Amino acid sequence: MTTNVPLWQPTLERIALANITQFTQRVASATGRELSDYAALWRWSNDEREAFWRAVWDYAGIVGQRGSRTLVDGHKMPGARWFPDARLCSQRGAATTLRTPSCSAARIAIAAMSRMRS
Repeated sequence: MTTNVPLWQPTLERIALANITQFTQRVASATGRELSDYAALWRWSNDEREAFWRAVWDYAGIVGQRGSRTLVDGHKMPGARWFPDARLCSQRGAATTLRTPSCSAARIAIAAMSRMRS
């Protein structure tokens, strides 16, 4: 027997405090777009990939220079490259990462990719 009852559902408070909710609200405010739900955010992230990834960079508070290119070969999966010209400030970025656990995974991943290119 199959039911459509979720095993768990977050509280309204938890939803309001979630990073994705705060990110969506910041993007909607900055762009004037109506991003009323996850589906709208997903559509925008696909329709305007470069704008989406620049917003992710800014929201994550990545320390460094983004570079002029945001997404190269975005239609290739695998093979797409994000922020290929980025330069990160490793020492300052590492200290920030330790103080901001909500974005630490993104910072660590980008820092690791940057070191592999160097």
